[in-house]
Amino acid sequence: MGTARTGRAVFAAGATAATLAVSLPWLGFDLRLQPRKSALNDYWKARVPDMIYGRAHRPFVQRTLVPSAIRLLRQGLPRPVLGALRRTASGPPLRLPRKMRVLGWEPTYFTEYVLAMIVLFFVLLDFPFALRSLFLTLYEAPVAAGVAPIAATLALPVFFFDRGTHYLYDFATLVLFTLALDAIARNRLGRFYAVFAIGVLNKETMILATLVFALVASARLPRSTLVKHVAAQLVLFGGMRWALDRAFAGNPGGPAEWHLIKNWRLVLAQPDPWSLVLLAAGGVLVFARLGQRPRFLRCALVVLIPLLASYAAFGIYGEIRVFYEAYPILFLLAFQNVCETLGRPLRERGQPTAEARAT
Repeated sequence: MGTARTGRAVFAAGATAATLAVSLPWLGFDLRLQPRKSALNDYWKARVPDMIYGRAHRPFVQRTLVPSAIRLLRQGLPRPVLGALRRTASGPPLRLPRKMRVLGWEPTYFTEYVLAMIVLFFVLLDFPFALRSLFLTLYEAPVAAGVAPIAATLALPVFFFDRGTHYLYDFATLVLFTLALDAIARNRLGRFYAVFAIGVLNKETMILATLVFALVASARLPRSTLVKHVAAQLVLFGGMRWALDRAFAGNPGGPAEWHLIKNWRLVLAQPDPWSLVLLAAGGVLVFARLGQRPRFLRCALVVLIPLLASYAAFGIYGEIRVFYEAYPILFLLAFQNVCETLGRPLRERGQPTAEARAT
């Protein structure tokens, strides 16, 4: 019992350190807390204060979960607490007021940015714990279950921070989709519906979890029951999206930003052979021995189809932030291949041991 408690404490400490190391550059700081231009607030249609107070353009303003949480904290926390947070952020080592203009953050909304930094840190901190839960659902490898989520957290800047804007809902997208995957893998339907509903408030791509649910549950549920669940998710999604459309009907913008032609021109004008080489290497790392991987992960790969289409039509060429939903799936597939290459194969849950197979 003591060993297990110690293991959980070590993992929590590692997850916290990894989250801090990743969240700082995402916000716009180096590890010495020196600022640079932040990608968090550099798109005029989705400025942080406008997101928090519901003035941003659609579709960004409809991704309201985290901005609304920050606004509610701003309105609900007692003044002494808000004052203490402001004083803490103003003093060493952060000294935020001196750095806000370098970051591109409006000093008028100092309190909102302080709350946003805190909220975003704790949202991202949920990711290694959510991925660890999913890992333990799929594999019987307690040591690797501590290594993989921290490695996945530390690897986020490599894939997602190089180009493009960061948004308040990015980390929540990653966390909530990982939690939805875990709920599906564990067959916890009540938990899945709760995460699904919260996820729709965060970003419309939560509907992709229904694709994973349908493929995975097809082996568990009678066809009629499966159809009812899929229909219920579609109705829930449609109703919540309708409510969000109504709530922000007066905001400028439309349901999506069309970038297909722009992306095609960028591909032709800025060919990047090195990126293609890295993409091919990553594809080999992820898809090698795919038939030997857990059925759940193979089914979950279905999200790549709509995400690739969405990236081409609505994303920005070179900005792969739109693949947060696929990240836990792709990482676990790659991690299993790396472990096998290193001679440390992972045993899938329910898979017989070598001794059992021998008998």
